[in-house]
Amino acid sequence: MKYLKEKKQAWCVLLLILILIGIVVAGIWPSDNNFEGSLVVKEIGFTYNGQEPNKLFINNINGIKRLLGDGRQTLILTGKFSSSSHPELNQKLTQRNTLKIELPYDSSQWMIAPTDSKLESKLN
Repeated sequence: MKYLKEKKQAWCVLLLILILIGIVVAGIWPSDNNFEGSLVVKEIGFTYNGQEPNKLFINNINGIKRLLGDGRQTLILTGKFSSSSHPELNQKLTQRNTLKIELPYDSSQWMIAPTDSKLESKLN
């Protein structure tokens, strides 16, 4: 301790070590992180699970350019998944037939839109 009182340089080194330890702890401490990602799909379909016997609302969605949603919800995507840019991810994706996406915040958002805005979607 006597050495630290006499050497200002030792205090600076000690302070630097404490700051670095703080940065490392902050980096590994569990926390929520915002995530933004894109899925490019060849085909997408929707299943109506409502209780209403009248499904005429589907006629009103012709010509929609994009779908937007927000708020807390869970999206479950079903199909075949692959990644051409990440081979290690592709190996895991080919073993799955569903992806579960949880949007945990009121400010969470999702959007479905064509990658080429000149193409029109076909609704069957």
